[in-house]
Amino acid sequence: MSASPLSVVKERFQSKEKLVAAVEKLATEELWLGRVNEVKGLKRASNKKLIRLHDILEDAKKRFGNRVKLIHAIGELARRVKDADWLKGLESRPLPQLLDMHRSYDRAARRRAAAGEPEVKPKKEKKPMVKKPSAKPAAVKAEAPKSAPKAEAPKAAPKAEAKKAEPKVEKKAEAKSKPSASKPSASKEPVKKAPAAKKAPAKKT
Repeated sequence: MSASPLSVVKERFQSKEKLVAAVEKLATEELWLGRVNEVKGLKRASNKKLIRLHDILEDAKKRFGNRVKLIHAIGELARRVKDADWLKGLESRPLPQLLDMHRSYDRAARRRAAAGEPEVKPKKEKKPMVKKPSAKPAAVKAEAPKSAPKAEAPKAAPKAEAKKAEPKVEKKAEAKSKPSASKPSASKEPVKKAPAAKKAPAKKT
């Protein structure tokens, strides 16, 4: 037969008063919700309830330290670490219920590991898409100054050619204005008359 709650209290805490003091010490705001109301009624609670409450608080304190870490551990086992709404809903649940949830999710994780199923990492939250400025336009702009002198070269060439061609045009104009010494003008040369045709001698009758 199992030991009675009263015998457990005497064996572990010596008296109910010391058991209540031990529960009050563990039932801090970091672990226990509604601590004020529960503490006020602890003296009227049964020995069985007080022993169970002490064991729950002591277990949570040793393994997790506080409720926040316990809830985070549940989220990892449930693969819902990034689900902020779901995790926030766990904050209002009593400590015994949170420990039961952790126990059930832990068993499920161990079954998956025994079956050889790979652990699925929680999905990362998707960040809003932001279009990055393209690097191509910047490269084109950077190359533009280098190619500018090349583009100006053809424009300067006609001007240089025009300057070179100007003297030739003037020389041609001067050549036209001055009569050539070697070639006399066609208008000044005398027109040679064609020789007159010789008359045939008249025949004697």
